[in-house]
Amino acid sequence: MLSHYDQNLPLVLETDASNQGIGSVLYHKYPNNDLRPIGFASRTLSKSEKGYSTIEKEALSIVFGVKKFNQFLYGRKFVLKTDHKPLERIFSNNHPLPIIAISRLERWAVIVSRYDFEVEYKPGRTNQVADSLSRLPSPLTEPTEDEKSDQATDECIKKMHTEEILLSKKLLKRETASDPTSISVVNFLNRGWPVKSVVPKNLLPYYELRENISLEEEIIMFGHRIIIPQILRTSVLSKLHMGHPGCVPMKDLAKTYVWWPNISQDIELYVKSCEPCQRHRPQDPETPLYSWDVPEGPWVRLHVDFAGPYDGSYWFVVVDAFSKWMEINRGNNPSSTVVKSLLRQHFSRFVVPHSLVSDNGPCFVSNEMKVFCTEYQIKHIRTTPYHSRSNGAVERLIRTFKGKYAAERRMCENK
Repeated sequence: MLSHYDQNLPLVLETDASNQGIGSVLYHKYPNNDLRPIGFASRTLSKSEKGYSTIEKEALSIVFGVKKFNQFLYGRKFVLKTDHKPLERIFSNNHPLPIIAISRLERWAVIVSRYDFEVEYKPGRTNQVADSLSRLPSPLTEPTEDEKSDQATDECIKKMHTEEILLSKKLLKRETASDPTSISVVNFLNRGWPVKSVVPKNLLPYYELRENISLEEEIIMFGHRIIIPQILRTSVLSKLHMGHPGCVPMKDLAKTYVWWPNISQDIELYVKSCEPCQRHRPQDPETPLYSWDVPEGPWVRLHVDFAGPYDGSYWFVVVDAFSKWMEINRGNNPSSTVVKSLLRQHFSRFVVPHSLVSDNGPCFVSNEMKVFCTEYQIKHIRTTPYHSRSNGAVERLIRTFKGKYAAERRMCENK
């Protein structure tokens, strides 16, 4: 029997989710601690929602519940009860959203943040009413405008991620449907995961992440990252390595878009097997005898030098000691006139530095450069002769530039 709504009585919202649907029930809590229902709600999960991970389905039931009973809950403090303990922290107003939260959970957390509530964990065996509603849901009706917006955003994100790694959605769907491991993961997502002891060894990495793995439009997702089938992984590694970055930049890019078991080790092996990268990889530097002080701000101390000649050209390199920002300009020859001209260009874009560090090359020790530094009131610091490491800030970046330039040139010649 339903109770009439009373604005003076406390409110309690209970939610739950199953593989078929989501349900919620809103109660009044009476002075004798009795809970009497005000309303019941449930609906069937759509085809795409059935592919959500467990935590996403449980979160969806909360969003569904607060929207369904918005006229009773908005502007009132209430207690939200869920039988999924991780959501107690994610949706609690007393805790920040975890950094690794799935993007969909982030959006839902924002939606429910406009309500005033406290989250309480309720064991599943005692959450019988909401559980029953989720297992016998009402037929799916048209989604609300908010739900349409969520779905459109999901679609946009998936397209963006797919385009960034240069793989078509059609290709991902086809290879996911034909990959034996992916087929097994999809079956477990649809039927439910068994106990760990009977999970095949090759599926254990997926089992450990099962709470955050979902199926969206026949593509397996780990949070907001696409899980790449085996046959496409070499192609993805090749795209992540465009420009010949090292392991760390590749891993950072992969964390944004893609995942598969042991992806970090695969990236390391791929970089080690890249012949141009290994050929031009700089040797580990020896421990320097002197360490430069960190300046108090950007563009206070600049380190400069010439790199080359490469393909008949010299390259003038400027490095800001504070930010490590690097500027590279092509120069016809390493002369004082060229140095002054290029430095004036940088000064016009940024500011005049307090000091300038260079080696003892003829273009830097000339009387012309001495007059130039005096004119701009720049302290010119020259490093010890025959010890290029004294100007290590720029020397390291020159080695990096030289290696990437040579690697790209070699790749172009091999095409």
